[in-house]
Amino acid sequence: MISWAGHIMSEVVTMMNEIRKKKIIAGWHRESPAKKPMVEVISTIGTKGRSARAQERQLKLNDCLIEAVDYHSIELVEMLLDLGAEATASERGPGRSNTALVNAIAEQQPEIAKLLIERGADVNSWCDYEGYVNTALGMAVENGYVEIVRLLIEKGADPTKDNGAGKCPLDFAETKPAGLDWVEEMKDLLRSAIRLRGKPSNEMKMRITSVLTAWSGAPGNPSKSDNAAQQASIARKQIAEMLVHLIKGDFASAAKANKGAWADMSDAGYDGEDRHNGYSLNDLRKALQAVDNIAGGKIVSEDFLKE
Repeated sequence: MISWAGHIMSEVVTMMNEIRKKKIIAGWHRESPAKKPMVEVISTIGTKGRSARAQERQLKLNDCLIEAVDYHSIELVEMLLDLGAEATASERGPGRSNTALVNAIAEQQPEIAKLLIERGADVNSWCDYEGYVNTALGMAVENGYVEIVRLLIEKGADPTKDNGAGKCPLDFAETKPAGLDWVEEMKDLLRSAIRLRGKPSNEMKMRITSVLTAWSGAPGNPSKSDNAAQQASIARKQIAEMLVHLIKGDFASAAKANKGAWADMSDAGYDGEDRHNGYSLNDLRKALQAVDNIAGGKIVSEDFLKE
């Protein structure tokens, strides 16, 4: 740990000495570093060769920031940000691409994560480490950092992005013990954010798919309809086509494929509370309406998720 801190400070001192030699920081120490970061100072170097030198110093600062996060030192992180390190900094090297933000969350350093977010970190950055893949928001949810979840959402983190394996942040929240105040608060934050975006959560998409799948094999009820089989066949074809599009996440095409599947199933002899494979005809109606709403960018009522 000490050697890491020493290395960081050594890098910073080296860069500062290089700048002093160029005589480009006259009077700089009379101002707060936060008001005049190193990148601004570097920009005063002559045009010739300026870009390459500035880029090299920026990369060094960013590398130091990554190490400072790993060192769990909020003081070093803040100092480096004041000197011009970018809050969006990411690791360099083969198989290394995590940002300082996801590293802070992974290292269970919420205060550092908060600082980085406030200083402009990419709130939609990803963690990809030894088979573990997740968004910064998903990681914050997994760690139970309610305030970080709130801040990420406020800064524009997308609550509908999944981790590449079909799980979005709300799905991770649902695995937490139910009834705890902080868990319910986190769920409410995520659900509100999802509603504002007008996009369905994975939970919503799975519910819709499950209902449509259940009714995709309905044969019709000949005891209540003379042409039950024919009407049921028409409805099944529409539902099957919708499912193909929904698997691809294409709600617009799924909505177009629906030419009245619910009405056709009704004509096939089914009533509102009649069930097929566990779901009622009313569930089918709500699922089809949800597809239309999502395709049109409208908010889908969460009442649909209730049995």
